Amino acid sequence: MFKWHVSTVYRTKRGHRHQMTRLRVGSITR
Repeated sequence: MFKWHVSTVYRTKRGHRHQMTRLRVGSITR
């Protein structure tokens, strides 16, 4: 849970181009 939150913020700060990756990572972590 903690890692997912950090990853989400990091990805969002990186840019919208990583939005797809963020969704993919969230789905896998879920």
